[in-house]
Formats: sequence, structure tokens, C-alpha cells
Amino acid sequence: MNWHWWFVTFLGLLVLEVAMPGGFGFACLAGGALAACLAGALGAGAALAWLLFGGGTLLLLAAVAPAVRRRAPAPPAAAGLRGQRALVTEALDPRTGRGVVQVAQGTRWLAAAEAPVAAGTWVEVLEVRGDRLRVRPAFPGLGDCQERSPGLTGPLGKASGRPPAAGPAGPGGRARPGPP
Repeated sequence: MNWHWWFVTFLGLLVLEVAMPGGFGFACLAGGALAACLAGALGAGAALAWLLFGGGTLLLLAAVAPAVRRRAPAPPAAAGLRGQRALVTEALDPRTGRGVVQVAQGTRWLAAAEAPVAAGTWVEVLEVRGDRLRVRPAFPGLGDCQERSPGLTGPLGKASGRPPAAGPAGPGGRARPGPP
């Protein structure tokens, strides 16, 4: 392919990027095509042009993907999540940035915390960053002793498995604290 075809490919990919907002893949492909176009214009062979096309595309994907994810607008469902409580369904690990929480509406979100948080712990949503929630433990020091809300399901949409307490006594016949 001579440089003219690479230039036409570059322009076509830019048009696709503009016509299909929300992604960045076509822009990265266009960058690879531009690198191949420049190499072809400088007299490089077809093999080097294809290598630059593939390498340039992959390099742009690796460099641009994290920045696009950080700047992505929050989904419409994110409105009003700040200050809400959520249940950790997959442990939050600050080293890897992995973890999942389930908010009261039943939606699952990727989440991040400053310290490790175990599954089954209640957290409070501090802010929404793109497709990820930044959270902190809602009741520090309680760990796994936290009660689940009767309206919220546990991990993977399954009910918590705890039987509801009947009458004034809790499980085992012991009286629960509170008014008689």
C-alpha cells in the first residue's frame, strides 16, 4: 500500500471516530494509519508500514485508554449516589484498584477505597469518578459484624441467607436491644 491509501484510511477512521462518539478505538487506529502514511511517504516498504500501523495503534490504545476512562462522564444512574450506602460484594484492594459494590438500587459498580475492605462490609460512596465509585467504610471497626439490609441482596444477587428475626427476641431467644 502506498502512502495515499494510508492517508485515505486515516481520514476514514477519523470520520468513524466522529460519527460514533463514546469510544476512542477508531482514533487510535487512525493514529496507526497516520504513522504508516508518514512511513510510506518517506519511502518505507509495505512491511514496515504495516508494522507501524499495528504498533502505533497498540501504543495509542495503551497510552490513551487509562486517560479516557478517568475522564469518562459518569453514567446517568450515578446522580445522587454520593453519600449513599453500598455493600461490598467483591473485596476492595487499593493496590490493584479492584473491587465491586452493590448500591441500594441493586446496581453493581466498580469501586476503589484507600484501605482494603472485605466483602460483606457496608461502605459510603464519597464520589463518582467515571465508571468507578470511591468509597470508605460506613461503620469503621464493625468489619463482618455489620447487619445486612433486608431489602438489599448479597453477592451475585443472592439473598443474604439470614433468617428474619421473629418477635421481640432475636435468633437463639435472646432479647434484642431497643424499645419493648
